Amino acid sequence: MFEKLKSTAELQTAASILEAGIRYSPYNAHIKMLAILVYSRLHSAARAWELFQKMSIKHIQYESCAFIILPVLRSGGMYQETITICKEIIRLQRIAIHDAGEYSGTAMESGALSKAEEFIRFHRERINKSLSATEAKGLVLDSAPLFVQDGNQGAVGVVHGIVGGSTDFDRAKQIIAEAHDPFAAFSLLRLSGSVDENGKKLVDNRDLSILSNDLLLRWNFDAPKVTVRDSLRRGHIHTLLIKAALCVESTKGPKKGKVVSAGTTLSRRCSSLLASVKSTATDSTEWNSPPGYAEFLKVILNECRVVAVIGGGEQLGPERKPDNLETREESALDLMLQICNDLRTAKEALKTLNEQELVQLVSRILPECIIPVFAVFQMCAGILDLFGWGRRKRSTKRCAGALADIALALAGIIDDMLSSLNW
Repeated sequence: MFEKLKSTAELQTAASILEAGIRYSPYNAHIKMLAILVYSRLHSAARAWELFQKMSIKHIQYESCAFIILPVLRSGGMYQETITICKEIIRLQRIAIHDAGEYSGTAMESGALSKAEEFIRFHRERINKSLSATEAKGLVLDSAPLFVQDGNQGAVGVVHGIVGGSTDFDRAKQIIAEAHDPFAAFSLLRLSGSVDENGKKLVDNRDLSILSNDLLLRWNFDAPKVTVRDSLRRGHIHTLLIKAALCVESTKGPKKGKVVSAGTTLSRRCSSLLASVKSTATDSTEWNSPPGYAEFLKVILNECRVVAVIGGGEQLGPERKPDNLETREESALDLMLQICNDLRTAKEALKTLNEQELVQLVSRILPECIIPVFAVFQMCAGILDLFGWGRRKRSTKRCAGALADIALALAGIIDDMLSSLNW
């Protein structure tokens, strides 16, 4: 009779029963896991995190058991704790190489060749292709701008992440250098292909049997296909952020009222950015994302196009026009008007959710959508300032006015998000 707990009163009763069980049996991991699931429904991520810590999860157990806490932390806005769990999962991959070599060598010395082969096969087929590790890398990239090193820091991205700030270029260079490390979170940027193709390559190491006693509450976790889809989306978005940051660094403002022709470096960077925009737009057609995600992705793609059009003089249509300030402004204006429309559509999509769903979605959508949108918005604003189309010209320059409209639309979405959290 406890299989379908829906009301808050029923969930609170279940939580009270489980808390009593934990007091009488403080080392019972099954009771703690059930309590974590109940608290996740009650939006009490802090208590769920406390219980998870008391389970003394270690080493490879992070790979198989983290799936019960990561959705709770993400829906509860506990980004610092999300990074902690994901770094342990990624660290396991580095440790596993050393352990596989050591244990297989010991097994061969003892004559247990089958065991040596088992160690090697487990590493190649399970650890190297881990779906959990792939998800962890994406969550680290998403949560990085929200990492708090000092309680006094007042802005996102002070320590890590591409956020449209002055340190973006240096961080982008560091990310590119580390992207070739298969054990670094940045290796996610090299993930490519369709959801089905990657779903066949990756292995789900989650141990769902640990929830065999979930009598109080049934819980449906993300299917592997959903995790693959989200990882691909994160890889695409962070690739766009890095390439946009590189374009901004090479952009030169006009001289004596005339545009400065893009050099080889800027032209290549803008072409690469537009190629990634096209690839993301194509691949996103098979992503069945939550409400608002598709609209936010369109915003990011058009913002990247604005960076390439104004900064590098790229022309998106088949017709070749003379490269001057007027054509750049005209091309960018169409894109910026579309950005405003997409932001308004995203705001309306979020209004269709009930309050409980919105609280969880807000906590997820902040690192996954809002920060990338804001980051490229900051880049666009910096380029417009460079061209003399900043906030002071919003009444005389159409692009400056459109940028102000984008800022107001984005502020409206953030206000709605804050209202849902106050609930």
